[in-house]
Amino acid sequence: MKQFPVVLVVAALCVQRATSLWCYQCENAHYHKDCKEVKCSDMDSYCVTAKNEITGQEVSVSKWCSSTCPKSSEKKGGKREVSCCQSDYCNGGASGVRSSFALLGTALLASCFYVLRTGL
Repeated sequence: MKQFPVVLVVAALCVQRATSLWCYQCENAHYHKDCKEVKCSDMDSYCVTAKNEITGQEVSVSKWCSSTCPKSSEKKGGKREVSCCQSDYCNGGASGVRSSFALLGTALLASCFYVLRTGL
């Protein structure tokens, strides 16, 4: 019976997404409020955020759904930093802070094993 919570957590972490991903979408926006919520296609598995820095211009951000995670790039006069995530609305907000479900799941599993081992 003690193993049931562990099995339940492992099963929950292994379940694949059954519905389409939701992301924010905008092109060269200066404020998050300029982005809108969109439902991605079933083929898309990433929410992408690209921070566009062009020398002498204000920094802008582009956000969209994607089936792949594009790479960051540098070009003459600026650079484009790209970050990708795989949960609903994870490319939102002004801060760009992302939570890691893998890290959270690992910490939860470690906690469960500790409790089971020590009998607390």
